[in-house]
Amino acid sequence: MRSTADAAPVPAPIEYEPGLVEEAVRRTLEHDAPASASLKARRLRLAHRRQLDAIYPLPDSEQREAAFRTHFFEVFGELGFDRWVPRWLDLFPRLRADLDCVLVRSPQTAAQEGAELWESREKQGQGIPAYLVITLAHLDLRDNGELEARLLPELQLAADMLDPEFAFQRQDLRRGTRAQQEGRAAAYHCLWLLSARLRLRARGLLEDARLAEDLELPEASALQAAGETTNHEQLMKLAEGLQERTSVSSAASGHCPLCRFPTCEWASDDLLREMEDSIRADLAGWTVGDGCCGQCAEHYELLAT
Repeated sequence: MRSTADAAPVPAPIEYEPGLVEEAVRRTLEHDAPASASLKARRLRLAHRRQLDAIYPLPDSEQREAAFRTHFFEVFGELGFDRWVPRWLDLFPRLRADLDCVLVRSPQTAAQEGAELWESREKQGQGIPAYLVITLAHLDLRDNGELEARLLPELQLAADMLDPEFAFQRQDLRRGTRAQQEGRAAAYHCLWLLSARLRLRARGLLEDARLAEDLELPEASALQAAGETTNHEQLMKLAEGLQERTSVSSAASGHCPLCRFPTCEWASDDLLREMEDSIRADLAGWTVGDGCCGQCAEHYELLAT
């Protein structure tokens, strides 16, 4: 929760979605319980079953539902599943100091695991995050090492967005055509995530076997050198370079360098020379020789009129 002028910062509370809590407990105690489980685990599983048997006969549906929820949250805590998220958030103090609430949930759709900042309904559109939503696609909370490796980089990105020194500017990713925006956003996120992993490794918080392969990117050395001083402006410059290389490579393989879609309808050089300045304003590394598809040419032709 955000602090006031007269009070010390109060960490944002962490709320767990009831469905995630129940699924994690059931998976641990009912579905995946090994025969070699410890005596404590077997006793907990037996007590869990007895408590469920006692709740099912309750005649009032609301009372029964409340009892189930209370029971599953209690077992969730006994299993130690409520310890990991607070421990990870402690590595990023700004996340809990600058927000109103942290919600931990299971996927609502086919969404991937991750963490994202949400605005409140009252201040929607003002760019002031109020909530951190952590989505856990894999509910085996016993394997906290694997969860940690997946979530820490995502939490680092969220912390960056709240850091005034990082100075994240979402509007910088919204220039140009929709395809250009998507390409720039993809390049930016790729480099941003690589930077997060590098910084976490430098702090001794992350062992990442895939880093060796990703460090072959030309931009990786700049990200390593920047370390904790990495900021939005630097990432934007590197992302634009990565986007330009990707666009040129796409053109050589029969893809339009602007929208990156396959095409066999290329605009004429004469037409492109008339709109060269407009295209280069969006993609500085583009040349007439790179070409573009007829649809993108039409878009820039309309802009020029």
